[in-house]
Amino acid sequence: MAEEQAAHRRRVEKDIIKTEMFNSKVGLFLGFIIGLSAVVGGVACIITGHETGGSIIGGFGLSSLVSVFVYGNRERRKERENRLKQLIEKF
Repeated sequence: MAEEQAAHRRRVEKDIIKTEMFNSKVGLFLGFIIGLSAVVGGVACIITGHETGGSIIGGFGLSSLVSVFVYGNRERRKERENRLKQLIEKF
């Protein structure tokens, strides 16, 4: 009975990890598309003579990509630090 529960738990955890990896990849792809669209839209506006609007659109698109990247790196660092603290506390 306990072996079946352990096997079930491992299957569920494996499915959860696969789903999280897929969601992460889809999120990265969609974020790239949205950011690229903003930058291309800004460039298109600048080319057609709307320099101010194009600069704002392109600038916001680029700055949002950078801010998400920085935020993600901070969160990953915090997560690694927490894991390290947990490992140290165990020993």
